[in-house]
Amino acid sequence: MGKIEIRNLCFRYAKQIVLNNLNLDIPENALYGYLGNNGSGKTTTIQVLLGLARPVKGEVLYDGQPFRDQREKQLRKIGLCPGEPFYYDNLTGYEHLAYLDHIYHCGRTAINKVLAITGIENARNKKLRHYSTGMIHRLGMAMALLHDPDILFLDEPLNGLDPEGIHSIRELLLQLHQEGKTVFLLDEVEKTCTHVGILQHGCLLYQGDLSELLNNIEKRIHIRLDKVDLLHSVCKEVQIDSRIKSESILEVILSNDTTYDRLIELLGQGDYHISAIQPLENTLESVYLKLTSQTK
Repeated sequence: MGKIEIRNLCFRYAKQIVLNNLNLDIPENALYGYLGNNGSGKTTTIQVLLGLARPVKGEVLYDGQPFRDQREKQLRKIGLCPGEPFYYDNLTGYEHLAYLDHIYHCGRTAINKVLAITGIENARNKKLRHYSTGMIHRLGMAMALLHDPDILFLDEPLNGLDPEGIHSIRELLLQLHQEGKTVFLLDEVEKTCTHVGILQHGCLLYQGDLSELLNNIEKRIHIRLDKVDLLHSVCKEVQIDSRIKSESILEVILSNDTTYDRLIELLGQGDYHISAIQPLENTLESVYLKLTSQTK
């Protein structure tokens, strides 16, 4: 189990449409980053996927099987780490897991395993009020992993973490990926995700392989030269998008290979003294901002 699908799903609160004809296709063993502004419908999507909210129309499928027909069976193979989980300050990390084990009946070996892989084994007997933010995140992950689920839902697992905590969670996500688990996370984890979905106002703007998204979006380069204003004017004449970044740097946007060839031709024809040409890598953040700005 691991493939998740949403088909033609609509959800509304009263008269407000939250999810509008949403279609998701999350492959088995994907690290799927689900991005969107606050209020775009991300948390509602998770609620629908877990059966906590009922859509107006559409359906959810796990491995091709309708969720509504096998909800209890499928939930046993799903783990959840919510954005604002509830914990008991007077209980230790181990006691939280032991309490949860009354439901799952996984045993002490499973508890020790998730304490180890989430890196809080040494804090197992420390009361939660003495846990750092990073340790609390790790405990949430441990509780979600206790019953060894095939699918894991994580609501902003990097929120509030320091750089070391972010690195640790990323390493854990990669380990889960290697184990064959499907992870659906509401977070921008560019260095970790294999796939991404971008949501705005309840509608899907993009879905697919992350590397394809970053490679297919327009590319930018910075040219350091002496006649910035002149090259900027020439680019404008031939409809090459460019912008002046400083007195010595012009940023050129390359929408395709033809644009690049034309730029090289212009540089060869002009009397420019060029000291550097630096390609700029697309980031998930820059691509996300571009896609969402186009639909406002």
